[in-house]
Amino acid sequence: MNLLDGFVNYTRSGRFYSPRVSISGSGWLSINSTLYKDLGLDSYQGAEFFFNPNNRMVGIKFCCELQSGAYKMNPRVNKEGEKALYMSIKGFVQTYKIVAQGKTAKYSIVQQAKENDTLIILLKPISMEVINGDIEDNKL
Repeated sequence: MNLLDGFVNYTRSGRFYSPRVSISGSGWLSINSTLYKDLGLDSYQGAEFFFNPNNRMVGIKFCCELQSGAYKMNPRVNKEGEKALYMSIKGFVQTYKIVAQGKTAKYSIVQQAKENDTLIILLKPISMEVINGDIEDNKL
């Protein structure tokens, strides 16, 4: 019997240990290496974006094959060799005024579903940071 029988081995994953998704007012989507790995995003080539103006939720549909109108995914590799996703989605952010210029919104995944060759996640805004500006503007 091994002293560690029954234990689960923890593997360090990137700078942030909790899954994080953020969207900046300048039009960048960021998915950290922890969430990238948890969602298995290596299997996907493109992403389509959806917005619900009633509750300000964002939907992302990841596709194994790049669909017409989808954004191409180009993951970056950090110095630990782990992948994270940074995508320019400026048109989407500006069209629906997802996040004000100079701010970054953080999101949590509230639902996800895998269907055939796609993965759909629904994101709910949880906080907004002011990059430049007045702290009074720091509201969702």
